[in-house]
Amino acid sequence: MATVLITILKREAYSSPSMPTIKMQDLSPTEREALYQKVLELSKKGTSSRQISKQLNISRKTTTNWVSGRTKPDRPIDVKPLSMTAYEIGFIVGLIEGEGNIGTSRYKRASRRSMTSIYKYIIISNTSIPLLEEAQKIIGGQIRPHHSPNSSPISWKNCYVLKITNMPQILSILKTISPKLIGKRKVALLMMKLIESRLAKYHTTPYNEDEKRLIAELHEANLRGVRNSGSVNHIMSP
Repeated sequence: MATVLITILKREAYSSPSMPTIKMQDLSPTEREALYQKVLELSKKGTSSRQISKQLNISRKTTTNWVSGRTKPDRPIDVKPLSMTAYEIGFIVGLIEGEGNIGTSRYKRASRRSMTSIYKYIIISNTSIPLLEEAQKIIGGQIRPHHSPNSSPISWKNCYVLKITNMPQILSILKTISPKLIGKRKVALLMMKLIESRLAKYHTTPYNEDEKRLIAELHEANLRGVRNSGSVNHIMSP
């Protein structure tokens, strides 16, 4: 596909009807960016969206959205380890090893009920809001109330979770703390591989077999009780 893109970008009037329309998910982030810049270049020269679509062999919708500025292609993301002191690393590692969970969950989009999405997360549960707020200052995320559905309402304590679902943020955290993890190191490394794979693709690209295998291994590792907190295990998808 990279060869196809280079050929298209070098030719100003490519319109072969036998060439299938380029799918964004088949291109690397760098290739999508090159194609995007070519679309803008042609638009500035006065070429219509319809002509650009035919010339570059991309969909009319993609061309219109890029020219109007409504959308832009996903940019390559270089995720660096989170800057943390030795104390902060030890603090977060202790929380994740004891009360944390690293995993994935499936949910149905409200706008597209037939589509199931998968989000990745780091969760830390605790009854102390000040403790979670201290962790939040270091790694970010959102704090919310949480109760275990397996507990009797009479025995419920006020429990809260700190949850991070942003993929670059999760990857940045895990790059920093994974060398210090013991019980959760396996799930951390699996999650890092999964996120790195997803960040290198167009956001609508279906999960490939390797990514599905990583998700299954993550789920299996959590089910085996790699020192994960029982209070959040129910969040994992079956």
